[in-house]
Amino acid sequence: RAKSEEAGRRLSARQQRVQAQRLVKEIETRSRKLDEVVVMLQGEVVEHGPRDEMFRPPHHEYTELLLSSVPEMDPDWLTNLLRERGEE
Repeated sequence: RAKSEEAGRRLSARQQRVQAQRLVKEIETRSRKLDEVVVMLQGEVVEHGPRDEMFRPPHHEYTELLLSSVPEMDPDWLTNLLRERGEE
């Protein structure tokens, strides 16, 4: 039983990370259109302000977590992958 409860907590943590990544992508996509940004954590506003200010430090720790979750895309990822596999 303890193992199933732990697995449930891990799944929950994984789901939280996935949700955070989705939110970050949404923020990234919509940030170009927004005047104001509001960051909420569990239904509470933790930070808000003009768009230009919200994407510059310092941030609330949750805002920092969201912003740091944006994946950085290597433009050469496919070339590098093919090279590693010897398929180039």
